[in-house]
Formats: sequence, structure tokens, C-alpha cells
Amino acid sequence: MSISNLSNTMPAIQDRTTLYNIDGLTILPIPPSISEKLPSRGIVMVAGQINGVPFADVLEPDGSRGHFLEVDDF
Repeated sequence: MSISNLSNTMPAIQDRTTLYNIDGLTILPIPPSISEKLPSRGIVMVAGQINGVPFADVLEPDGSRGHFLEVDDF
């Protein structure tokens, strides 16, 4: 996984993570090593790649100072 924010105020960041299914919702939790470098603890627009496939979407706050990506839309 590689992401950068859409305002281009940060370089791309890479890390590994695992998909989870919670109550029928598939999410990709953002590793703390990425989440702590984002410009906000709230919603952040990002662009990136997952397994080489480009995407642009919103990272949502997880309530624990981290973020997640909802992947059901992909």
C-alpha cells in the first residue's frame, strides 16, 4: 500500500496492512506509521495504490487517532 494526500503536502508513504470484515463492511486499517504522518486526525483525501492498482478516496478516522479505508466501493 502506498498513499499520499491529494493536496501534495506530503511524500508518498508505503506500508503493509490486512483487510478486515466488520459487520459486513470490508475495511483496510491504516498502519500507525502512515496515519501519524497524515496532516489531520479527521477525514483525509488521499491517492495511492493497493497491489499496484491506483485509487483516490477518503481515509476516515477510527476513533483511536488512526484511520481506515472502506474498500467495499472498489
